[in-house]
Amino acid sequence: MYFHRFFYEPLAHASYLVGCSTTKQALIVDPSRDITPYLELAHREGMQITAIAETHIHADLLSGARELADRTQGTLYLSGEGEEGGYRWAKDHSHHFLRDNDSFTVGELYIQALHTPGHTPEHLSFLLSQNKTSPPLGLFSGDFLFVGDAGRPDLLEKAVGIKGSSDIGAQALYHSIQRIQTFPDYLQIWPSHGAGSACGKALGSLPMSTLGYEKHTNWVFQEPTRSSFIKNIQTDQPMPPPYFSRMKKWNCESLPLLRERPKPDHFKTEDLRQLDFGKDGFYLVDTRPAGEFLRGHIKGSLCLPHNRSFVQWAGWLLENAPPLVLIVEEKREKQIERDLAMIGLDQQIAGILLTSELTQFPREDLETTRDVEPKDIVQYVQQEDIQVIDVRTHTEWQNGHLPNALHLPLATLCQHLHQLPTGQPLLMQCKSGGRSAIASSLLQAKGYDVINLRGGWDRWVEEHLVTEQPIHTPSS
Repeated sequence: MYFHRFFYEPLAHASYLVGCSTTKQALIVDPSRDITPYLELAHREGMQITAIAETHIHADLLSGARELADRTQGTLYLSGEGEEGGYRWAKDHSHHFLRDNDSFTVGELYIQALHTPGHTPEHLSFLLSQNKTSPPLGLFSGDFLFVGDAGRPDLLEKAVGIKGSSDIGAQALYHSIQRIQTFPDYLQIWPSHGAGSACGKALGSLPMSTLGYEKHTNWVFQEPTRSSFIKNIQTDQPMPPPYFSRMKKWNCESLPLLRERPKPDHFKTEDLRQLDFGKDGFYLVDTRPAGEFLRGHIKGSLCLPHNRSFVQWAGWLLENAPPLVLIVEEKREKQIERDLAMIGLDQQIAGILLTSELTQFPREDLETTRDVEPKDIVQYVQQEDIQVIDVRTHTEWQNGHLPNALHLPLATLCQHLHQLPTGQPLLMQCKSGGRSAIASSLLQAKGYDVINLRGGWDRWVEEHLVTEQPIHTPSS
């Protein structure tokens, strides 16, 4: 048997290739939309991808199942559980809809489907054995069971708007957990997400585990009663990004192929200057590092640095945005397009402006953002001459904040503009200065007088400046 785990860090997504060493046939489990790594590995190992399996209809990324079926002519193995109407695009490809305890083979490998609902009604997990007569080796658990956690049951209600589905999912998840406890402790657990995913609240960073270890350490196996499990699995789950609703729909109904996406135009300075970004409906997104953006950028542009958080914040801030013009370094262009494609935002890219073109812009078209050290601003904060806007998460806020700060998390900042004071500068602050730079650009584009706190909370604490514990319930 050949086994390989792929991991896409920006979305903490894991997918797998498992191959039969005898027949050289391979199975891909829970592929992401960028199928190049699967094709390259299979080619390198002399394997043919003949099967593509998916544990459930994903909400956090676009599936690569249709891409792989289109490219390899492999057979799709998808869930036939849950409500009718899922995977409507599968009719154009060789496919099987699986129900509980159904099985299939890839060469000599034997794969059995287990219906493990809770995260979604249709969710399957896949038991893998060397052959039909050998005991199971491991479980592709998808978003059912993670290292240290289980899949959240509230996404259909919070992201898609199906009222009451969170309670129903939590009850189903409880029974799925009880069922899996009957399997042997040596069973390896191969989940589809790791730490950093929004599909759970306490995912561990280990890439895989065993069922026995999870029984001893994972909180979902420690809940004393059914009612306590149902309550706790729904408590303190992170807010789902707005793009989750679209992912569910696209993964269910119509997965656009990458080869079908429009090719963005390359703009020159004069092309861009002729566009009216308000009137023409374009959104200018600057992907340079935050420090470079603050020192000089095109007026009205959004700071969205291409780093490990790029896809996450693109999903929060660019959903339902007008056509995008991206400012990118030439060496990063393909990767940025690929990253946006993982959540379908490649469809919105109208144009590319290389960073080398910025030197051609007239000075009157550019602006800077004030970026200050904590020691240079502390007296104004204490005297309330400026308003501190803390854009960190609820948990970060609870651990302490700057004096007289207003808590408005970046993810929902634009929904709470009515809470911003007028007539005084706004000091934007996060943990280390990255999120606050994004927030500064959002508000500066809307005409607010903003200052970015360089180094953020970390720098403030390092310099032993005054802090406060929360004295009121922070905004959400």
